[in-house]
Amino acid sequence: MLDYQRLRSVVRKEFLQNLRDPQTLRMILAAPILQLIVLGYAVTNDPRNLRLGYLDLDRTQASREMVQSLEKMGTFVVHPVDSEKALVEDLDSGRSQITMQIPPGFERRLARGEASAVQVLTDGSETNTATLAVAYLAGTVGKYSGEVRAQWAERRGGSRAGISVYRQVWYNPALLSRNYILPGIVSLLITILASMLTVLSIAREREIGTLEQILVTPLTNWEFMAGKTAVPAMFACAMAVPVILVSVLWFRVPFQGSLLFLALAMVPFVLSSLGLGLLISTVSKTQRQAQMLNFFTNLPQTLLSGFIFPIATMPAWAQWISTIIPQRYFLEIVRGVYLKGSGIQYLWPQVTALCVLSGLLFLAGALSFHRRLD
Repeated sequence: MLDYQRLRSVVRKEFLQNLRDPQTLRMILAAPILQLIVLGYAVTNDPRNLRLGYLDLDRTQASREMVQSLEKMGTFVVHPVDSEKALVEDLDSGRSQITMQIPPGFERRLARGEASAVQVLTDGSETNTATLAVAYLAGTVGKYSGEVRAQWAERRGGSRAGISVYRQVWYNPALLSRNYILPGIVSLLITILASMLTVLSIAREREIGTLEQILVTPLTNWEFMAGKTAVPAMFACAMAVPVILVSVLWFRVPFQGSLLFLALAMVPFVLSSLGLGLLISTVSKTQRQAQMLNFFTNLPQTLLSGFIFPIATMPAWAQWISTIIPQRYFLEIVRGVYLKGSGIQYLWPQVTALCVLSGLLFLAGALSFHRRLD
Protein backbone atom coordinates (compact mmCIF):
# COMPACT_ATOMS: atom_id res chain seq x y z
CA MET A 1 0.00 0.00 0.00
CA LEU A 2 1.15 3.51 -0.77
CA ASP A 3 1.61 5.95 2.05
CA TYR A 4 0.12 9.14 0.66
CA GLN A 5 1.93 11.31 3.18
CA ARG A 6 5.31 10.07 1.96
CA LEU A 7 4.16 10.20 -1.65
CA ARG A 8 3.02 13.82 -1.23
CA SER A 9 6.45 14.68 0.20
CA VAL A 10 8.23 13.21 -2.82
CA VAL A 11 5.93 15.05 -5.24
CA ARG A 12 6.49 18.33 -3.38
CA LYS A 13 10.28 17.78 -3.42
CA GLU A 14 10.27 17.05 -7.16
CA PHE A 15 8.06 20.02 -7.92
CA LEU A 16 10.29 22.44 -6.01
CA GLN A 17 13.46 20.92 -7.43
CA ASN A 18 12.21 21.40 -10.99
CA LEU A 19 11.14 24.97 -10.33
CA ARG A 20 14.56 25.83 -8.90
CA ASP A 21 16.42 24.37 -11.89
CA PRO A 22 16.76 27.06 -14.62
CA GLN A 23 17.56 24.51 -17.32
CA THR A 24 14.50 22.43 -16.54
CA LEU A 25 12.32 25.53 -16.36
CA ARG A 26 13.44 26.65 -19.81
CA MET A 27 12.71 23.20 -21.19
CA ILE A 28 9.26 23.12 -19.61
CA LEU A 29 8.09 26.68 -20.25
CA ALA A 30 9.82 27.93 -23.38
CA ALA A 31 11.06 24.99 -25.44
CA PRO A 32 7.69 23.43 -26.42
CA ILE A 33 6.17 26.73 -27.58
CA LEU A 34 9.30 27.78 -29.47
CA GLN A 35 9.56 24.37 -31.12
CA LEU A 36 5.91 24.46 -32.12
CA ILE A 37 6.27 27.92 -33.69
CA VAL A 38 9.47 27.06 -35.53
CA LEU A 39 8.22 23.69 -36.77
CA GLY A 40 4.82 25.13 -37.59
CA TYR A 41 6.38 27.52 -40.08
CA ALA A 42 9.26 25.34 -41.26
CA VAL A 43 7.73 21.87 -41.59
CA THR A 44 5.38 21.99 -44.56
CA ASN A 45 4.77 20.00 -47.73
CA ASP A 46 3.03 22.85 -49.54
CA PRO A 47 5.17 23.88 -52.53
CA ARG A 48 5.90 27.59 -52.66
CA ASN A 49 8.11 29.69 -54.95
CA LEU A 50 9.38 26.74 -56.98
CA ARG A 51 11.83 27.97 -59.59
CA LEU A 52 10.60 27.02 -63.08
CA GLY A 53 12.57 27.65 -66.25
CA TYR A 54 10.74 27.28 -69.56
CA LEU A 55 11.71 27.19 -73.21
CA ASP A 56 8.91 28.27 -75.56
CA LEU A 57 9.63 26.96 -79.07
CA ASP A 58 6.07 27.58 -80.26
CA ARG A 59 5.86 31.30 -79.44
CA THR A 60 2.10 31.50 -79.95
CA GLN A 61 -0.75 32.98 -77.96
CA ALA A 62 -1.65 29.54 -76.57
CA SER A 63 1.86 28.88 -75.27
CA ARG A 64 2.11 32.34 -73.71
CA GLU A 65 -1.26 31.98 -72.02
CA MET A 66 -0.22 28.61 -70.57
CA VAL A 67 2.90 30.16 -69.07
CA GLN A 68 0.79 32.98 -67.65
CA SER A 69 -1.53 30.43 -66.03
CA LEU A 70 1.48 28.93 -64.25
CA GLU A 71 2.57 32.36 -63.03
CA LYS A 72 -0.90 33.09 -61.61
CA MET A 73 -0.84 29.95 -59.45
CA GLY A 74 1.64 31.45 -56.99
CA THR A 75 3.42 28.10 -56.77
CA PHE A 76 6.05 28.77 -59.42
CA VAL A 77 8.55 31.56 -60.01
CA VAL A 78 8.74 31.45 -63.80
CA HIS A 79 11.66 32.61 -65.91
CA PRO A 80 12.44 31.99 -69.63
CA VAL A 81 15.55 30.36 -71.06
CA ASP A 82 16.81 30.53 -74.63
CA SER A 83 17.97 26.98 -75.42
CA GLU A 84 17.71 23.32 -74.46
CA LYS A 85 21.24 23.45 -73.13
CA ALA A 86 20.23 26.30 -70.83
CA LEU A 87 17.40 24.14 -69.42
CA VAL A 88 19.86 21.44 -68.38
CA GLU A 89 22.31 23.99 -67.01
CA ASP A 90 19.50 25.51 -64.92
CA LEU A 91 18.84 22.16 -63.27
CA ASP A 92 22.56 21.45 -62.77
CA SER A 93 23.21 24.83 -61.16
CA GLY A 94 20.03 24.86 -59.05
CA ARG A 95 18.61 27.97 -60.73
CA SER A 96 15.57 25.87 -61.63
CA GLN A 97 13.93 23.09 -59.65
CA ILE A 98 11.76 22.15 -62.61
CA THR A 99 11.90 23.01 -66.32
CA MET A 100 9.36 22.88 -69.14
CA GLN A 101 9.87 22.82 -72.90
CA ILE A 102 6.93 23.79 -75.14
CA PRO A 103 7.40 22.19 -78.60
CA PRO A 104 6.72 23.83 -81.97
CA GLY A 105 3.15 23.34 -83.17
CA PHE A 106 1.74 23.31 -79.64
CA GLU A 107 -1.21 25.61 -80.44
CA ARG A 108 -1.91 23.89 -83.78
CA ARG A 109 -2.18 20.44 -82.19
CA LEU A 110 -4.48 21.73 -79.46
CA ALA A 111 -6.73 23.30 -82.10
CA ARG A 112 -7.00 19.95 -83.90
CA GLY A 113 -7.84 18.14 -80.67
CA GLU A 114 -4.56 16.22 -80.80
CA ALA A 115 -2.21 15.47 -77.92
CA SER A 116 0.67 17.90 -77.62
CA ALA A 117 3.57 16.68 -75.50
CA VAL A 118 5.28 19.12 -73.14
CA GLN A 119 8.65 18.03 -71.84
CA VAL A 120 9.16 18.46 -68.09
CA LEU A 121 12.47 17.93 -66.30
CA THR A 122 12.76 18.08 -62.54
CA ASP A 123 15.46 17.80 -59.88
CA GLY A 124 14.96 14.36 -58.34
CA SER A 125 17.50 14.94 -55.57
CA GLU A 126 14.60 16.50 -53.62
CA THR A 127 12.06 13.74 -54.13
CA ASN A 128 9.09 15.24 -52.32
CA THR A 129 9.49 18.66 -53.96
CA ALA A 130 9.93 17.07 -57.39
CA THR A 131 6.79 14.95 -57.02
CA LEU A 132 4.64 17.87 -55.89
CA ALA A 133 6.05 20.21 -58.54
CA VAL A 134 5.29 17.78 -61.38
CA ALA A 135 1.79 17.14 -60.01
CA TYR A 136 0.99 20.87 -59.77
CA LEU A 137 2.44 21.61 -63.20
CA ALA A 138 0.67 18.66 -64.85
CA GLY A 139 -2.66 19.67 -63.33
CA THR A 140 -2.35 23.27 -64.48
CA VAL A 141 -1.20 22.34 -67.99
CA GLY A 142 -3.94 19.73 -68.33
CA LYS A 143 -6.61 22.17 -67.21
CA TYR A 144 -5.40 24.84 -69.61
CA SER A 145 -5.19 22.49 -72.59
CA GLY A 146 -8.75 21.36 -71.96
CA GLU A 147 -9.95 24.96 -71.92
CA VAL A 148 -8.16 25.70 -75.20
CA ARG A 149 -9.66 22.68 -76.95
CA ALA A 150 -13.09 23.66 -75.70
CA GLN A 151 -12.72 27.19 -77.08
CA TRP A 152 -11.63 25.95 -80.50
CA ALA A 153 -14.48 23.46 -80.60
CA GLU A 154 -17.03 26.16 -79.78
CA ARG A 155 -15.64 28.38 -82.54
CA ARG A 156 -16.17 25.56 -85.00
CA GLY A 157 -19.67 24.90 -83.73
CA GLY A 158 -18.80 21.56 -82.21
CA SER A 159 -19.96 20.08 -78.95
CA ARG A 160 -17.69 19.56 -75.94
CA ALA A 161 -20.04 17.41 -73.87
CA GLY A 162 -18.20 14.95 -71.67
CA ILE A 163 -17.63 13.78 -68.14
CA SER A 164 -17.33 16.42 -65.46
CA VAL A 165 -15.61 15.61 -62.19
CA TYR A 166 -16.50 17.67 -59.14
CA ARG A 167 -13.86 17.27 -56.46
CA GLN A 168 -14.73 17.83 -52.82
CA VAL A 169 -12.15 17.48 -50.05
CA TRP A 170 -13.41 16.88 -46.52
CA TYR A 171 -11.74 17.75 -43.19
CA ASN A 172 -8.94 19.77 -44.82
CA PRO A 173 -10.54 21.50 -47.85
CA ALA A 174 -7.55 23.72 -48.61
CA LEU A 175 -5.20 20.69 -48.43
CA LEU A 176 -2.88 22.62 -46.11
CA SER A 177 -0.10 20.39 -44.83
CA ARG A 178 0.08 22.59 -41.71
CA ASN A 179 -3.33 21.31 -40.62
CA TYR A 180 -2.00 17.77 -40.90
CA ILE A 181 1.46 18.28 -39.41
CA LEU A 182 0.79 20.55 -36.41
CA PRO A 183 -1.46 18.07 -34.53
CA GLY A 184 1.35 15.58 -34.95
CA ILE A 185 3.82 18.07 -33.48
CA VAL A 186 1.56 18.31 -30.41
CA SER A 187 1.96 14.57 -29.80
CA LEU A 188 5.70 14.78 -30.52
CA LEU A 189 6.31 17.54 -27.97
CA ILE A 190 4.32 15.74 -25.27
CA THR A 191 6.38 12.58 -25.85
CA ILE A 192 9.70 14.40 -25.66
CA LEU A 193 8.80 16.48 -22.61
CA ALA A 194 7.33 13.64 -20.52
CA SER A 195 10.13 11.16 -21.23
CA MET A 196 12.92 13.74 -20.90
CA LEU A 197 11.74 15.03 -17.53
CA THR A 198 11.49 11.47 -16.20
CA VAL A 199 14.95 10.32 -17.29
CA LEU A 200 16.58 13.56 -16.14
CA SER A 201 14.91 13.45 -12.77
CA ILE A 202 16.11 9.96 -11.89
CA ALA A 203 19.51 10.35 -13.55
CA ARG A 204 20.05 13.56 -11.58
CA GLU A 205 19.57 11.71 -8.29
CA ARG A 206 22.04 9.02 -9.34
CA GLU A 207 24.59 11.50 -10.72
CA ILE A 208 24.75 13.77 -7.66
CA GLY A 209 24.68 10.82 -5.23
CA THR A 210 21.38 11.48 -3.46
CA LEU A 211 19.71 8.26 -4.67
CA GLU A 212 21.38 6.18 -1.93
CA GLN A 213 20.24 8.68 0.71
CA ILE A 214 16.64 8.34 -0.47
CA LEU A 215 16.82 4.55 -0.35
CA VAL A 216 17.63 4.51 3.37
CA THR A 217 14.41 6.40 4.15
CA PRO A 218 11.11 4.59 4.86
CA LEU A 219 10.10 5.48 1.31
CA THR A 220 9.22 2.36 -0.69
CA ASN A 221 10.32 1.82 -4.25
CA TRP A 222 6.78 2.23 -5.59
CA GLU A 223 6.28 5.47 -3.64
CA PHE A 224 9.57 6.81 -4.94
CA MET A 225 8.70 5.84 -8.51
CA ALA A 226 5.18 7.28 -8.33
CA GLY A 227 6.47 10.54 -6.89
CA LYS A 228 9.17 10.81 -9.55
CA THR A 229 6.74 10.29 -12.43
CA ALA A 230 3.85 12.34 -11.05
CA VAL A 231 5.57 15.69 -11.58
CA PRO A 232 6.65 15.02 -15.20
CA ALA A 233 3.11 13.82 -15.93
CA MET A 234 1.63 17.03 -14.54
CA PHE A 235 4.07 19.21 -16.46
CA ALA A 236 3.48 17.33 -19.73
CA CYS A 237 -0.31 17.57 -19.42
CA ALA A 238 -0.10 21.23 -18.38
CA MET A 239 2.14 22.15 -21.32
CA ALA A 240 -0.28 20.50 -23.72
CA VAL A 241 -2.75 23.32 -23.05
CA PRO A 242 -0.66 26.26 -24.41
CA VAL A 243 0.64 24.07 -27.23
CA ILE A 244 -2.92 23.31 -28.35
CA LEU A 245 -3.92 26.96 -27.95
CA VAL A 246 -1.01 28.15 -30.10
CA SER A 247 -1.81 25.62 -32.82
CA VAL A 248 -5.47 26.69 -32.91
CA LEU A 249 -5.28 30.45 -32.27
CA TRP A 250 -1.94 31.30 -33.91
CA PHE A 251 -1.74 28.80 -36.78
CA ARG A 252 -5.51 28.55 -37.28
CA VAL A 253 -5.57 24.77 -37.31
CA PRO A 254 -9.24 23.75 -37.05
CA PHE A 255 -10.23 22.00 -33.82
CA GLN A 256 -13.48 20.16 -34.48
CA GLY A 257 -13.66 17.64 -31.64
CA SER A 258 -13.92 17.42 -27.88
CA LEU A 259 -11.12 18.84 -25.76
CA LEU A 260 -12.25 16.63 -22.85
CA PHE A 261 -11.92 13.46 -24.93
CA LEU A 262 -8.46 14.52 -26.11
CA ALA A 263 -7.40 15.21 -22.52
CA LEU A 264 -8.59 11.78 -21.37
CA ALA A 265 -6.82 10.06 -24.27
CA MET A 266 -3.69 11.97 -23.36
CA VAL A 267 -3.43 10.28 -19.94
CA PRO A 268 -2.43 6.77 -21.14
CA PHE A 269 -0.20 8.35 -23.78
CA VAL A 270 1.70 10.32 -21.12
CA LEU A 271 1.97 7.15 -19.04
CA SER A 272 3.65 5.39 -21.95
CA SER A 273 6.25 8.16 -22.19
CA LEU A 274 6.85 7.94 -18.45
CA GLY A 275 7.30 4.17 -18.71
CA LEU A 276 9.83 4.69 -21.48
CA GLY A 277 11.63 7.21 -19.30
CA LEU A 278 11.81 4.70 -16.46
CA LEU A 279 13.29 2.09 -18.81
CA ILE A 280 15.95 4.53 -19.98
CA SER A 281 16.72 5.56 -16.41
CA THR A 282 17.67 2.01 -15.46
CA VAL A 283 20.67 2.05 -17.81
CA SER A 284 21.65 5.73 -17.50
CA LYS A 285 24.20 6.82 -14.94
CA THR A 286 24.39 10.50 -15.95
CA GLN A 287 21.98 13.10 -17.27
CA ARG A 288 23.94 13.42 -20.52
CA GLN A 289 23.70 9.70 -21.14
CA ALA A 290 19.98 9.78 -20.38
CA GLN A 291 19.46 12.63 -22.87
CA MET A 292 21.28 10.77 -25.64
CA LEU A 293 19.40 7.52 -25.06
CA ASN A 294 16.12 9.40 -24.96
CA PHE A 295 16.92 11.10 -28.27
CA PHE A 296 17.85 7.86 -30.03
CA THR A 297 14.69 6.21 -28.69
CA ASN A 298 12.30 9.00 -29.68
CA LEU A 299 13.67 9.36 -33.22
CA PRO A 300 12.58 5.91 -34.53
CA GLN A 301 9.27 6.30 -32.71
CA THR A 302 8.61 9.52 -34.61
CA LEU A 303 9.64 8.09 -37.98
CA LEU A 304 7.55 4.92 -37.60
CA SER A 305 4.48 6.55 -36.04
CA GLY A 306 3.18 8.06 -39.28
CA PHE A 307 4.11 11.60 -38.29
CA ILE A 308 6.26 12.17 -41.39
CA PHE A 309 5.71 9.16 -43.65
CA PRO A 310 2.35 7.37 -44.13
CA ILE A 311 2.38 3.96 -42.48
CA ALA A 312 0.70 2.39 -45.52
CA THR A 313 3.77 3.17 -47.66
CA MET A 314 6.20 1.50 -45.25
CA PRO A 315 7.44 -2.07 -45.74
CA ALA A 316 5.56 -4.81 -43.89
CA TRP A 317 8.16 -5.19 -41.13
CA ALA A 318 8.08 -1.45 -40.38
CA GLN A 319 4.28 -1.48 -40.27
CA TRP A 320 4.43 -4.32 -37.76
CA ILE A 321 6.87 -2.41 -35.56
CA SER A 322 4.59 0.64 -35.68
CA THR A 323 1.80 -1.38 -34.03
CA ILE A 324 3.75 -1.39 -30.74
CA ILE A 325 4.48 2.35 -30.79
CA PRO A 326 1.98 4.33 -28.64
CA GLN A 327 2.69 7.55 -30.51
CA ARG A 328 1.10 6.05 -33.63
CA TYR A 329 -2.26 5.64 -31.90
CA PHE A 330 -2.22 9.00 -30.18
CA LEU A 331 -1.30 10.59 -33.50
CA GLU A 332 -4.41 9.08 -35.07
CA ILE A 333 -6.46 10.28 -32.10
CA VAL A 334 -5.20 13.87 -32.10
CA ARG A 335 -5.59 14.24 -35.88
CA GLY A 336 -9.06 12.73 -35.74
CA VAL A 337 -10.12 15.10 -32.95
CA TYR A 338 -8.58 18.16 -34.60
CA LEU A 339 -9.69 17.72 -38.20
CA LYS A 340 -12.64 15.30 -38.17
CA GLY A 341 -14.21 15.97 -34.79
CA SER A 342 -14.10 12.23 -34.07
CA GLY A 343 -14.93 10.89 -30.65
CA ILE A 344 -14.76 7.63 -28.75
CA GLN A 345 -17.32 6.02 -31.09
CA TYR A 346 -14.78 6.10 -33.92
CA LEU A 347 -11.47 6.14 -32.07
CA TRP A 348 -12.08 3.46 -29.45
CA PRO A 349 -9.70 0.96 -31.15
CA GLN A 350 -6.86 3.50 -30.91
CA VAL A 351 -7.73 4.34 -27.32
CA THR A 352 -7.83 0.65 -26.38
CA ALA A 353 -4.48 -0.06 -28.03
CA LEU A 354 -3.00 3.02 -26.37
CA CYS A 355 -4.19 1.93 -22.92
CA VAL A 356 -2.80 -1.59 -23.35
CA LEU A 357 0.58 -0.47 -24.69
CA SER A 358 0.89 2.32 -22.13
CA GLY A 359 0.12 -0.06 -19.28
CA LEU A 360 2.70 -2.58 -20.50
CA LEU A 361 5.36 0.10 -21.01
CA PHE A 362 4.79 1.68 -17.62
CA LEU A 363 4.76 -1.69 -15.90
CA ALA A 364 7.96 -2.74 -17.68
CA GLY A 365 9.63 0.51 -16.70
CA ALA A 366 8.46 0.20 -13.12
CA LEU A 367 9.59 -3.40 -12.71
CA SER A 368 12.92 -2.68 -14.38
CA PHE A 369 13.51 0.27 -12.07
CA HIS A 370 12.50 -1.83 -9.08
CA ARG A 371 15.10 -4.47 -9.95
CA ARG A 372 17.73 -1.76 -10.42
CA LEU A 373 17.14 -0.48 -6.92
CA ASP A 374 17.58 -3.93 -5.47
